Amino acid sequence: MKRLLLFIIAMYLFLGSSLAQITIGTGTLTQRQPFGCYFGYERSASIYTSSEIGVNGTITTLGWYVGTAYSTNIPTKIYLKTTTSSTLTSSTWATMISGATLVYDATRNYTPTGWLTIDIIDYTYPGDNLLVLCETNYGGGGTSSYPVFRYSTATSQHQYWYQDNSAPTGSGTVNSNRPNIQLNITTSACSGTPDPGNTISSANPVCPGVNFTLSLQNATPGSGVTYQWQSSPNGADPWTNIGTSTPTHTTSQTAATYYRCQVTCGTKTGTSNPILQGDPAPPTTQASAITTSALAYTTATITWTAGSGNRRYAVLNNVNSFTNPSGTGDVTVAGTAYSGSGEQIIYDGTGTSVSVTGLIANTTYYVRVYEYLRCTGTPNTNYYQTSTATNNPGSFTTLASPTCPGGLGTGTVNIPSLPYSATALTNCGNGNNITSTNVASVCGSSNYYTGEDKTFIFTPSSSGDYVFTLTSITTYTAMMLYNGCPFSASCVGNVQSSGSGTKTMTLSLTSGTTYYLVVDTWTAPTCIPSFDLSIAAATPPSCTTITTPADGATNVALAGNITFAAATGATSYDIYLSTSTPPAYHGNTTTTTYAYTGLSANTLYYVQIIPKNANGAASGCTITSFTTVPPPPANDNCAGATAFPTIPTDGTCASLSNQSTAGATQSQVACAGSGADDDVWFSFVAPATTIITEITAVSGSSDRVHEIFSGTCVPW
Repeated sequence: MKRLLLFIIAMYLFLGSSLAQITIGTGTLTQRQPFGCYFGYERSASIYTSSEIGVNGTITTLGWYVGTAYSTNIPTKIYLKTTTSSTLTSSTWATMISGATLVYDATRNYTPTGWLTIDIIDYTYPGDNLLVLCETNYGGGGTSSYPVFRYSTATSQHQYWYQDNSAPTGSGTVNSNRPNIQLNITTSACSGTPDPGNTISSANPVCPGVNFTLSLQNATPGSGVTYQWQSSPNGADPWTNIGTSTPTHTTSQTAATYYRCQVTCGTKTGTSNPILQGDPAPPTTQASAITTSALAYTTATITWTAGSGNRRYAVLNNVNSFTNPSGTGDVTVAGTAYSGSGEQIIYDGTGTSVSVTGLIANTTYYVRVYEYLRCTGTPNTNYYQTSTATNNPGSFTTLASPTCPGGLGTGTVNIPSLPYSATALTNCGNGNNITSTNVASVCGSSNYYTGEDKTFIFTPSSSGDYVFTLTSITTYTAMMLYNGCPFSASCVGNVQSSGSGTKTMTLSLTSGTTYYLVVDTWTAPTCIPSFDLSIAAATPPSCTTITTPADGATNVALAGNITFAAATGATSYDIYLSTSTPPAYHGNTTTTTYAYTGLSANTLYYVQIIPKNANGAASGCTITSFTTVPPPPANDNCAGATAFPTIPTDGTCASLSNQSTAGATQSQVACAGSGADDDVWFSFVAPATTIITEITAVSGSSDRVHEIFSGTCVPW
């Protein structure tokens, strides 16, 4: 009989409760969230509204749809909390989990594909919008293989964070890719008279036509609860039914209105205390709790807790003085790079943080955030809250910059004079003293400031170009040169690359200026085990060799080209050409060919080629000479033809000796052959119809052509 009684009681308890499985989201696209591990530390936050969930009670399990399984165990945490907000704004993970309940903390895998159900610590869900907060801590730089999960589109209802090597501390990214979810909720029948408490609004006041969400202070546990939302223009009867049977109601209005909700369990009804949703006015709660993170020498990230407005703007000043906004006009953001002094609006929007640059090391700055309600239009109408709040205004002091030589570490090398050359050097063990955040200016890429460094200090005794050479088998090495202490001076130049071997840079230096050369690496490798370094003045190029005209050449054309070999390091060539020695300057060329004209006939010329670059000109270059062609002969043209002696008729010859084409010009196109460039003329009277002509070359070219014309000379 006792066993039967216990069985009847157990059956009664079971029949008095029910289990609801709610699935939210039907999308089939996939993403890493909510349990990604591509980065070492990933976070995901999602809002599921009370109307989507539809019941209240005890959440016993949560489920996500696995698109690609992952068998490796990942440290995982899940938090739950409720909110009156229906959308997310960018905030930190610490803010998101503040006040949340940790319902799962274990190391687990994500297999198999399909719906994966996770048994959590039972969570009493009162019926508001539900925040599901998921955290994975794979560690290090994460992994290239990871699980993916199905998601659906839900505007601004998802936010994510990720970072390698340490947990993310900055604000997250809001998007609409909300993971599909499955909730198992145990409910029991309600009892007694509901006590809904106060009516709560997600935003009060609000602009005309803008949605806001009404909710209740107290949840009514159990199933079978119904809700009837009502409105009244003056908070008195008659009340008008406006809402459906859910514990929240989203609506908008054009004039101030009272709202309440009648909550019914069986035959008993409780009514919430009404709320007056007012006309547009300044928000009642000011932004507060201004804090600073990522604080450096010239930069800082400023974060605050939002008030009850729908926007806010932030002002930075180097003194603790601020001008409150007046009127309802818009504010103008000057930018996040601080101008140096005075009030500057650095942010305007719906977020809770801003990063600023342009600050001065070891300097105190003050921040003021103004919460306001914006009613959009043309123009907008803004209602500003100007009161102060906890740590609003707030202040922060930038880090004090290190100084030279103390801030350079123990590996500093003072070079007494140039040139300098050393082998088997290392920066391992020196520490990361010079970073992209403590230098006055970043030379090249900030990535090359992340390894250990070694600084070389020197003062050149003469101005000019200097060549810096770094040789090492280590990859991702760099040299950065500053015209003073890197913490306060400017960048002169750099060479940075991922390759090993030799890296060089040529930079112009000023005598008497003290320079700091930083040898550094990317994060990996963290240092250079061995490297060679040299610093030396750059040198001018060497001399060249003249190809044509050859030294001592004769019969050189009065117009033509001087050619010569290229000189290593030369950027141009000065040409010296005249009848005196040393020859006078004639011109400059950047090629190895120089065209000249206008030389005098039968004249001795001297020529010298001097290569040049930014470091100077070659010295001691050879002077060569050549002689130009003689003047044209008297018989250069037909009209001045040289007459043969009378040609005999007895078979003997008439001849002319010692004739030459030297200095002759070309009269016309040759009848035969090609490339004719000079000719001379002879005349004779033929004594017969057959004449034999013969040319015998004693010296000069063997490419000869002779032609016979009859008639009278005419100009060609």
